[in-house]
Amino acid sequence: MSGEQKWKLAWSKLDALRSNPPSEIDDGIVQEYHEALGMLREASGEDVGPFEIPAVKLERKIIAVQRIGRSGRGGGTQYHPTKKVCDRNFFTRQLETLYAYFGFPPSGKKYGF
Repeated sequence: MSGEQKWKLAWSKLDALRSNPPSEIDDGIVQEYHEALGMLREASGEDVGPFEIPAVKLERKIIAVQRIGRSGRGGGTQYHPTKKVCDRNFFTRQLETLYAYFGFPPSGKKYGF
């Protein structure tokens, strides 16, 4: 795939995420986002690391919370065994920062296309 094709495909994926943000940003969405960033890196040679979602921003998904009973016993939080989620506001800020950095709408002309 040529640099221009990678550039277009990456921005198409990012545009879809920006235009139709999922209600929950899980690790699968973050992986998609990172794949698009990788295509941008390959196509442009730019360091896109500052726009990535750090692993520490992915937390185990809470699936249930029990209140503490009158006796003071019980209570606690149950987490999904494997699924992790990212704060939607943080994800959106990273995506918007990426758009601001490259200038929107992004043009491949800066990168020789």
